[in-house]
Order: sequence, then C-alpha cells, then structure tokens
Amino acid sequence: MSVDKPMATLLVNIDVDDLDRAIHFYTGAFDLRIGRRFGGAGVESWARTPRSICS
Repeated sequence: MSVDKPMATLLVNIDVDDLDRAIHFYTGAFDLRIGRRFGGAGVESWARTPRSICS
C-alpha cells in the first residue's frame, strides 16, 4: 500500500539592498510570483507550483 507524504513547507527570508532589482532577479531565476507587498519594505513571493528538491 502506497501512502503519499505531505510536502514540507519552506520559508526563506532574504534581505536585499535594491528591492526592485531583487524582485526582477528572483521572479525570473526561480519562476516566483509576487504574493503580498509590504509597501517599499518587502514582498512575499510564492512558487508557481510546488517543487521537489529531492528525486
């Protein structure tokens, strides 16, 4: 009998000097999308689809 295990959640905080430049980089490099904005102080981003980091 096979039982699916729930996928773990990973939360990462990254401090950057240039928020707009960081948004451009991380959304492009990791295919993230912007979830919430916290004024000019930060953003919350999400993966478009869950990903496995292990095969």
